[in-house]
Amino acid sequence: MKIKKLLTLFGMLFAVLILVNAFAFDGQKGEGCETCANWMMDGCTVIIVGKDASTDGSVMTTHTCDCGLCDWTWRYIPPADHEPGSMRKIYHIDQFRTWDPKIGLKWDRYTDDFTGLEIPQVPHTHGYVHGAFGYMNDKQVAFGESTIGTQKKMENPTPAAKFDITMLTLIAMERADTARDACKIMGELGEKHGYGFTDTGEMLAISDPNEVWIFEIMPVGPLWTPESGKPGAIWCAQRVPDDHVSVCPNESRIGEIDLNNPDYFMASSNVISYAEENGFYDPESGKPFSWKHAYSPSEYSATSSGGSRARLWAFFNLVAPSKKFSPDTPNMDLPFSVKAEKKYSVL
Repeated sequence: MKIKKLLTLFGMLFAVLILVNAFAFDGQKGEGCETCANWMMDGCTVIIVGKDASTDGSVMTTHTCDCGLCDWTWRYIPPADHEPGSMRKIYHIDQFRTWDPKIGLKWDRYTDDFTGLEIPQVPHTHGYVHGAFGYMNDKQVAFGESTIGTQKKMENPTPAAKFDITMLTLIAMERADTARDACKIMGELGEKHGYGFTDTGEMLAISDPNEVWIFEIMPVGPLWTPESGKPGAIWCAQRVPDDHVSVCPNESRIGEIDLNNPDYFMASSNVISYAEENGFYDPESGKPFSWKHAYSPSEYSATSSGGSRARLWAFFNLVAPSKKFSPDTPNMDLPFSVKAEKKYSVL
């Protein structure tokens, strides 16, 4: 199982890149396409396969990040035991920042950016591998990442936000036994200590040997402070059904939510109230609350974007051909996941 999940992080990269290049047919032309520049910048495609949708019962996720500025040095952090009363320092780790090798690689210099925050250390931390983000720990909790953006007024580039997405994933790697644990750990830390600084809306596909969740987190604006008593982040997580497949191509994927069904949904306490307070959702409209429409809306379809937003439609068109999804379907109207029409393997 562990070998197959490691293979997933590499083996499906080639397939993902083929999919992106094959269907983003006009995205590279640049003429008359408002979103082409964004497409060229954002190429993080995460593919998700539930255990009953795979040929051998494996849960599979991918992570392909098209970032020429990022430091992709892989590091292994061994498991460790910690004395009672130990504290864990929190650093600002910009996923895009690199240093000249003459003055030290990223993972030699990141401790220069101490946030001033220390949190209680746990008695035992797991071993894990990481690059720009935490990737997999010795409990087989694994991450695939895709930046999704958020409403402009929600961004929080101030140092009051102690956590960015890289730091959240490293802490989750250290502490999470399951995908559910990882969602809760990152969500609670973001709420308590603030999320943002170098990052806006982010999506993580979080898997373990039994299940996989889509976790999305957003900042709550530049005026947030810990003294406000309000959550410093807003987040939501939805479980992908075991017999389904899904994808995240730099677009928010979670729509309507049902917090009365905790086996499939988790969220911060402000998940709906924040949208109401900021005019992103009107409960008097008669429409159900939709996470993605409120916090990371997109008006595009594969066709209307000139192909630069084709990855979402292309994936569902490939894995669910019987549904005959049209490239004119607004991306916001495409499903969270679909039942697999055949079973998938890494190769």
